[in-house]
Amino acid sequence: EPLPGLAYDSQRLSNLAKYLPGLLGDPSTAATLDTVLPMLPSLDLNADVSFTGEPIGELALPEVDVTVGDDGSLNAFGMTLPGASLDAATLQTLQDANVQALNVDVNSDGLFAAVNGKALPSIAWNDDSINALSGVAASVAGMDEATIGGLLNMVRGTGIKANLALPVGAGQTPAEIPAEIDRTVQPADLGDLSTPTIHLDATFDSNGNLTSLGTIGADDLSALGVNLGIALPPQVLDLMKSLNANELSIAIEGNKLNVDAAGQNILSIDHDADSLAALIDLASGFLGNSPLSDPGLQQLLNNVILPLVPGSDVQINVRIQ
Repeated sequence: EPLPGLAYDSQRLSNLAKYLPGLLGDPSTAATLDTVLPMLPSLDLNADVSFTGEPIGELALPEVDVTVGDDGSLNAFGMTLPGASLDAATLQTLQDANVQALNVDVNSDGLFAAVNGKALPSIAWNDDSINALSGVAASVAGMDEATIGGLLNMVRGTGIKANLALPVGAGQTPAEIPAEIDRTVQPADLGDLSTPTIHLDATFDSNGNLTSLGTIGADDLSALGVNLGIALPPQVLDLMKSLNANELSIAIEGNKLNVDAAGQNILSIDHDADSLAALIDLASGFLGNSPLSDPGLQQLLNNVILPLVPGSDVQINVRIQ
């Protein structure tokens, strides 16, 4: 049944804030409310409280627009967020990479991100893959899998949509950012080219050393001049061990890249040539003076290689003996 309500505006809340320290007697609580009260007129907030121990309703967060000041301060809901800021080094790194806008949308189906209005490859998940992804994240972060799984499922159920605007770095041109970001994944157009195909089976020993490629064993590989010193990166080997998986597969079919471990999908990425190009452009900005910043290599990647990736038939299987 409806109970009496309260009506307020910014001025009335400001008047109330003056008396909170004396009414509450707790400076820290008063300071917290002094931060929250100015946000209320901008919020569309509905809260359901259960006194039975059974959950009711659902948690839905509003879309948040955050502006980063020249000093790294974060501004949202019309005010500066106290205690939250980007340090000078992080802000400089983002500006050097020419990141002027970052959009993030996390929901029940996956994670979408865009930089300067250009979509990046997106991660798709479901109930099964999110559990496997929890194990991967827990292994990488060194945290409890149940804790990571709970956080991921909470984020999936709640949804997070944030738009971050950053100051333009010195010497950078302001980016033209569309009002709506195109999330459409475009299929590859191979024209008259045949489908690029890579099928590879690689076997490694328990220490991560290469022992065979397909049916070609160590002796034959050595005779062919293949360096048997090739080894799996320690991070990949540790990941497979943590998942208790002796097989890892990477496959590209259409616009989707799937990574499976022990027959279970742990990562699914939707991509096209444009999103891959945006990712390469972002990476080259962060890496600075690297091969990715070479104009010739960029042209080769953007015009020749990346358009072929979504249309490729790729199946790479890695096995641990």
